[in-house]
Amino acid sequence: MTNEANGTTAGPASAPDPTAPHEAVPHEAAQHDYEAPGERMPRRRIRALPGMVALAASALGLAALIVGVSVAASRTADAGDWVFASVVAIVANVFTGSGFVAGLVAVILRRGRPWGVAAMVLGVAANPFVLVSVFSFLG
Repeated sequence: MTNEANGTTAGPASAPDPTAPHEAVPHEAAQHDYEAPGERMPRRRIRALPGMVALAASALGLAALIVGVSVAASRTADAGDWVFASVVAIVANVFTGSGFVAGLVAVILRRGRPWGVAAMVLGVAANPFVLVSVFSFLG
């Protein structure tokens, strides 16, 4: 079969020769598209960044929860300490909630899925609203 427009033939005669040598790509060049280590972040870390950010937000929420409970649970807590602990609890709610949502987005978009799952678990477990609801139900 000849293609009259460009004069080529189709079929087995036009296929590449399987015995002809081909150029091999060096192993290092195939893995990385940057020249020096530290010049650019590898692609894998960039893809996992949303999940890492989500986990960081949930961890900050956990830290805020620990601070708020520590201040409110002291024996010498007065009205000012309760106000501070309430504000810190609101901050913890915001961070754990945003960590959960960002983790969900990371899981859906496949951008740091393990980090996103960890952020979702930590975001639910460290959320003051969820903790109060669970302890009220149990007690």
